[in-house]
Amino acid sequence: MTFYDTVYNDDDKYVREIERLKKSQQEKQKKIDELFKQKKNEYSQNFTRSFKRKIIERDKECQLCGKKEDLVVHHISYNRRKTDKNECVTLCRSCNCRVNKKSEREYWRNYFVNKLHYQLNR
Repeated sequence: MTFYDTVYNDDDKYVREIERLKKSQQEKQKKIDELFKQKKNEYSQNFTRSFKRKIIERDKECQLCGKKEDLVVHHISYNRRKTDKNECVTLCRSCNCRVNKKSEREYWRNYFVNKLHYQLNR
């Protein structure tokens, strides 16, 4: 094997490695795009700005801390396909992050179900 053959083979290795990495990056991006598409499809078509606005107008503030700014709508059962008004509550972004921890979901589900039940029966 000559010096030139060695250089050529080394270059070929680099080219193959670069092509492998490019393909890997493209596959990762494709997976990321698919995940975003799935996440978008998790929500019901009825979960519109109008629906969210009605929930926020009903509650007027975060149902945990009382904050009146930076409000979002939280699904009590964590099922994003449900858009019943008794299935959703208003939270600030900070509290929404807090209640979305997977390890605490059962606690928060029970908390909001009891709170809504109490408010409906007063």
